This record gives sequence, structure tokens and C-alpha cells, in this order.
Amino acid sequence: MRKLIFCTLALLSIPSFAQVNVRDSLAQGWLFNISTSYMLKGGDFAEYLGPNFTIGGDIQYKFKSNLILSFGGRYHFADQVKDAQAIFGDIITSRNEVLGLNGEYAPVTFRERGWNTSLDLSYIYNGLGHNVNSGAMVSVGAGFNAHWIDVRNQLDNTPQIQDEYLRGYDRYTQGFMTRQFIGYFHAGNRRTINFTVGLEFMQGFNSNNRGYNYNTRAFDTDSKLDLYYGVRFSWFLPIYDENAQKFFYY
Repeated sequence: MRKLIFCTLALLSIPSFAQVNVRDSLAQGWLFNISTSYMLKGGDFAEYLGPNFTIGGDIQYKFKSNLILSFGGRYHFADQVKDAQAIFGDIITSRNEVLGLNGEYAPVTFRERGWNTSLDLSYIYNGLGHNVNSGAMVSVGAGFNAHWIDVRNQLDNTPQIQDEYLRGYDRYTQGFMTRQFIGYFHAGNRRTINFTVGLEFMQGFNSNNRGYNYNTRAFDTDSKLDLYYGVRFSWFLPIYDENAQKFFYY
């Protein structure tokens, strides 16, 4: 009986020794991150696109030096565009309707869609944090981005903005991008409340992938500078390596 009690207590004590002490030791390991953001726009595409939301995720690795290497992507979406008339004005009415095959006007919705992916490097300044793994965080990164106008007609009877014809209107734009973030990185002492929040900035050095715009009846070969800026919030699940801790003694 004594041996059984001793073995039981020993087994129960293993998790407490295996857990990483986030409060007093610099932790190293994997972080699995999901995020959302609200982005405003500047630059070339601000003429016809408005604010958008993003949702996405990152796979990150945190080093004991409080450097974080990340790779991730985000999906961009908005339920409307800023000025559909500026692009589709020659085929839609003031009520965003298009003359359909049956001779009647069909309601059409114009939405923004896009994505970005990037490789990022971050650093946590833990002097401002509630533990040695938390604090002000700055990030820089680079990757690729794309955005376009998604056109929807539930009746599917407007061939002038479908299939190959849509390519002359959707402004599918893509290219290289850079990315910056400044905010706060919070690693919970009990590893349950883990998040980052702050300001995000992205710069897209893009070009029109279609090459020709039907509304202007001209080739579009100019380089674009598309600017995003907004607020990002993320939550992450940490899987720390208990064998790679760096303790601080007070």
C-alpha cells in the first residue's frame, strides 16, 4: 500500500516539474496563433476600396532571447466596395443593378476579397511586461499580397460581368509586400490568457494582374502602392520546451 501511494504521488508530481515557469524564466517553444484585424486603406486602391477585416493565423517559434520567428497568412474581406460606380459605372445603374438576359435589371453586390502571407521577425521588450516573457513587441516582415473585387449576382444572368468579362473589371492586383506591427505581447503566467494587440501597417508594391481595364478602355501597367493600417488582435496557444528555460533569480 505504501509503495502504491508513493508511486501515485510521484506520478501526480510530474506535470508540475514539467511545466515551464513563464513568470520567472525565459521560455522557448512553439506558438500557434489565430488573429483578426480591422484595416483602413491609403494609396492607390483607396480610391475604390474601403476598410476591410482580416482573419488568419501564424505558426511561430519563440526563442529564449525573446525573438519570435513567424510564418502566416490572412484572408481579407469586406461586404462592399467604396465606389462601384467608378469601375462599373458604364454597365450598372445608380442602384447597382445590371441589365440581365431576360431584359430585367438584376441586383448585383460588389465585395472586396484578398489575402496576404508573410515571414516576420518580432522582439519582445520585457522591461514593460508583467513577466519576463511579456512586454512591448515590434515586428517587421515581408511577403506577398493580393486583392480584387468579387462580384455576386444570385440570378446568374449577367454575362457582361461574369467569367472572362469579369476579368476586365475585378482589378485583381498582387505583388510584394512589407509589414510592421507595434503592440503588446501577453504571455499568461498560467499559459491560458495569451494574446497580442496593437497597430499593424502593410505596404503592397503591386501591379494589375489583368493588364486591361474595361471601364477606362486602356491598359493598366502602372505600379501600385497600396497601404493598410489598422488594429490587430491575436490569441496564441504556447507549447514551450521545458528543457530550454533560462531562469531569472531575484
